[in-house]
Amino acid sequence: AWNADCPPLLDPVAGIVAKDTSFVEVFGSGEIFGEPKKVEDPTIGPESFGHFGDVTFEELAAVAEKVIPAGHGPINNTAPKLNDQGACDTQDLYNWGEPFNRAHPCFNYFPIIYAEGDLHITSGTYGQGILLVEGTLHMNGGFQFFGITIIKGKLETQGKGGHLNGVTLVQSGASLDSNWESVARGNAEVNFSSCAIQRAMANNPWTSRLVPIAQRSWMDLSAAAGG
Repeated sequence: AWNADCPPLLDPVAGIVAKDTSFVEVFGSGEIFGEPKKVEDPTIGPESFGHFGDVTFEELAAVAEKVIPAGHGPINNTAPKLNDQGACDTQDLYNWGEPFNRAHPCFNYFPIIYAEGDLHITSGTYGQGILLVEGTLHMNGGFQFFGITIIKGKLETQGKGGHLNGVTLVQSGASLDSNWESVARGNAEVNFSSCAIQRAMANNPWTSRLVPIAQRSWMDLSAAAGG
């Protein structure tokens, strides 16, 4: 459904960029794709996570259309919804757009979603836009998201996992707690998509100053907090 909206394919990018790639391990049937698969970048620091062009994480969170309060229970009902007039219901907390059906009124709706704490997604549904998580993102229902995902805590998946398409930044700072590692288990996928990034930015008026993050699919800042 996105073919008409996507630029030509870009050159391959790194699968994971980390300050210290010795923290990146793969077990079982897990696999990293990319050219190269891993890149070590010692310049990564907290500022790499908090500033995107002229926009900060806090500025994006301040204009979020969907705010998930800290302590919110597991979310299992994200779905595009229409209002009484048949238009995309942008006021519904769990309407995170429609990435698959071009004819749907929510096809070009890419909200900014901000979780004030941990975010638990247990559904097999989907969403699109910019997802900001103040804590840890837990996914275990096969949820699919298209766009930009920025996580201050950890990324944890299990079971059917989750599929993140676009770009995923995970801070995983060692200062958060003693068990700071991000872990992708089950059928989880983290995929780079320049088209998903571009559409998330082009369809949200608040992202005009946001520089595209076009170098990686998963940026691991695990070692950044430790210097």
